[in-house]
Amino acid sequence: MQQLPLVRSHLRRSMLLSILFMFSILSAHGEVRLLRRVSLGLAQHWSVFDFWGSFDRTAIALTPGGDVLVFSARRNGNWELYRARGWNTERASVERLTLDGYFSTKDQRDLDELTTHLFVTKDGAYAVCVGDAWWLKRVHGNAVGNSRADNIVAVVDLATLKIANRIHTKDLHLFDEFQEVRLDANGRILVIGSPLGHSQRGAFVQLAIPSLIPGAKCEYNSVPDKTATTHAVAATDESCQKALGPVSLENYLATDQPIITRDPPFKCTNAAAEYCPQPYEFTRDQRFGLGLRTEGHDALFGGWVETRAVAVIFSTKTRSEIGELDLDKNRDTGPLLESVHERIYLLVLRNSTELGVYEVSGSSD
Repeated sequence: MQQLPLVRSHLRRSMLLSILFMFSILSAHGEVRLLRRVSLGLAQHWSVFDFWGSFDRTAIALTPGGDVLVFSARRNGNWELYRARGWNTERASVERLTLDGYFSTKDQRDLDELTTHLFVTKDGAYAVCVGDAWWLKRVHGNAVGNSRADNIVAVVDLATLKIANRIHTKDLHLFDEFQEVRLDANGRILVIGSPLGHSQRGAFVQLAIPSLIPGAKCEYNSVPDKTATTHAVAATDESCQKALGPVSLENYLATDQPIITRDPPFKCTNAAAEYCPQPYEFTRDQRFGLGLRTEGHDALFGGWVETRAVAVIFSTKTRSEIGELDLDKNRDTGPLLESVHERIYLLVLRNSTELGVYEVSGSSD
């Protein structure tokens, strides 16, 4: 009985240490809380004419001025571009532009994949809205014949929110089996084509913004060296040189990487994770990064089933996690991370038409 006060003293000390430990964890990690939801318009409901949801595709982007752009596919071919301004305030406003003439359910026969892409020029003057369609006939699940690809590219003047120009990439006379569209470092639209199953060949054309006037077509081959490493080699020297200037073909075709180096790597706090997520994009001030952690299991008949997706926010200064948010992999698009007036926001689009604005608070950079 005489030892009871000593035991109580140890218990109080243990509880105090536990509280201090938990407080240190909470103070080291920001709280990700829902600030508001901004409605962009009516959601596209499921339709028997789009049984597999091929047209439930959305892309989201931020302008240099901080506006949120959302590009959504529609089954009737009249796709939508939304612009949300002041989304981090009580006076958020939404504008809508209808972009007609895109792919619709009339193009659904043998449609194997449909995706949307949204790019914004560095000066914030134009948005590039891309609808990417890929057709491949299948019989009993097996591919039959050659595939066919086409992209509809529309340039939108953000000052007036009107379409400046539009083009079908199939009219550029590249390889029709596979095509890719993205922005290059010089602010031009890059359209790459290659024959499916023949990745050693390729060609690209650059499109000026906003005119969409195509430049010279550069054709190239992927040639292996003694170590079996492949290198892109120009097949049409003059036109490739005209398109590339002083930049090498390999460097030009390489996918852009985040500005911040990953050495040393960012640290994760989940000791049970099979791998540590790394940021794939950063806020404009480079102070915070966004990564993605996924969880899942092997399917019964092969493949992988994703059961959970988590957005992870990193501090660039400490190179460690400061917060996370569970995502609904079936309904959420994005997320995007941005820093506005020293406040960190995580933007998640749900069901193509509801913008969730989350604030990461209590964190330190």
